[in-house]
Amino acid sequence: MEEIIVESDEDLRKGVSVLSKNEPKFSYALSACGLPKFRKDVNGFEALFKIIVGQQLSTSAAQAIWTKLKVCDLITNESVVAATESTLRNAGLSKTKVSYVKGLALTDLDYGSFERKSNAEIIQELTAVRGIGLWTAQIYLMFSLRRSDIFASGDLALKEGTRLLFDMKQRPSSEELDDLAQLWRPFRTIAAMIIWRYYSYKKKRKE
Repeated sequence: MEEIIVESDEDLRKGVSVLSKNEPKFSYALSACGLPKFRKDVNGFEALFKIIVGQQLSTSAAQAIWTKLKVCDLITNESVVAATESTLRNAGLSKTKVSYVKGLALTDLDYGSFERKSNAEIIQELTAVRGIGLWTAQIYLMFSLRRSDIFASGDLALKEGTRLLFDMKQRPSSEELDDLAQLWRPFRTIAAMIIWRYYSYKKKRKE
């Protein structure tokens, strides 16, 4: 089956329209905090490196480290291969993440071929690389390849955002969230974007 690509604001609005018609909670979230922003990340090594930096970190902490890496010209495949461990550590990476990105830089991934492959094929290929788990592969599919039907059900913010939006007593498990998200096919990526935006909105109001 050909994968749907979210290429533009128009594609985003189409998915939002379908979701809001079928799920009143999405209409509520959209009225409360507006449309999610169309996000089109770079792809290839740099994109995966940035996602790895963000693993298990707050958005602000990850962005601070990424900004420092950019200032130090340490975001390309070649620069990571050439850099010493201490150089990367001084930029803010943990020892474990240095190991991950060094390994990724030496991995012969054909990023250009991903456009022709299915979601499942890409996930299988990416998760074979040390340091890239399901969440990292899913985020890459969502925002670098812009696939419309990916849902990172293990993401903590998505779990908490879903709990808040759907008035649940406790956060859903990854399995429960994955089951719920089946109702949002083929626009699960856009559903996740709405939930993430709602989560940020509620978090800011609480602050």
